[in-house]
Amino acid sequence: MARYPLVIPPKPVAEAFTKQVRPAMDRIIAGVHESRTLATLRDTLIPELISSELWVKDAEWFLKEHGP
Repeated sequence: MARYPLVIPPKPVAEAFTKQVRPAMDRIIAGVHESRTLATLRDTLIPELISSELWVKDAEWFLKEHGP
């Protein structure tokens, strides 16, 4: 990669780009965190629900206590 030329925009252009892109990147990052939280809850609750160690009412309580 070091052989390829790299274009560095002027500071005002880079700042304008960042200003436009940052909200979308923030939403993407928030979505990744939410997805990980939901996956953890799923991986925690599903095995217990399937094995009948946990009932739906218990799962509702768990979500209220540990919520997404």
